[in-house]
Amino acid sequence: LYITTDEADLEGTRADTKFLIGKRLCGGKGAMGLTELGEKSAEDARRDIEPFIEGYNLVINIASLGKGTASGAAHVLASLAEGMGAFVMNLLVLPSATLESMPRTIANHAKNRMVKRGFNVVTVDQDRFQEINGSQPVARTLAALDALLSWIVVSIAETLYGRSRRSITISDLRSVFKEGNEGSIFVGGSFANDPRSAAEEFASCGLMKR
Repeated sequence: LYITTDEADLEGTRADTKFLIGKRLCGGKGAMGLTELGEKSAEDARRDIEPFIEGYNLVINIASLGKGTASGAAHVLASLAEGMGAFVMNLLVLPSATLESMPRTIANHAKNRMVKRGFNVVTVDQDRFQEINGSQPVARTLAALDALLSWIVVSIAETLYGRSRRSITISDLRSVFKEGNEGSIFVGGSFANDPRSAAEEFASCGLMKR
């Protein structure tokens, strides 16, 4: 389910269902960095979006913050899904501070607001990701970031519902996030059947520098 205020964005996604929200407010041209427009656009579209969320016990809300739409709409959509009984995992992507200083500020404000309000948040930092992923052209880094987000979703889905050797439940996820502790998600690795080797690979990959 792809949601945007920018009509041009709809042509670039292969999502099954595409929603243009806030056409009256934004004229189909995006939220222009204004979180208020993103928030009001999502609020106005709640009733239209509800049928697509109803019946799911897990909703993964991927929001690329900083340009206004997701920064304002993410908490509205998360609240809507939680109100309908779903466990909502919010994957919030922070833009690079080097490339976009103002969007980065907007994104951090939106993320902090969601954390303070008690939403379940996993942060993906473009700068941190690029540091780990190595110096590459921006387009390649963003493609790798898309792949990471996809595999997080696939891994969670398989662990909950599919082929994973060790399963968890929605209740387990609720307990993890209820504690409010910082954690890491490690996706991939070549040692799925050897926990010790997988742990060593994780410890050496640069995610835990402190």
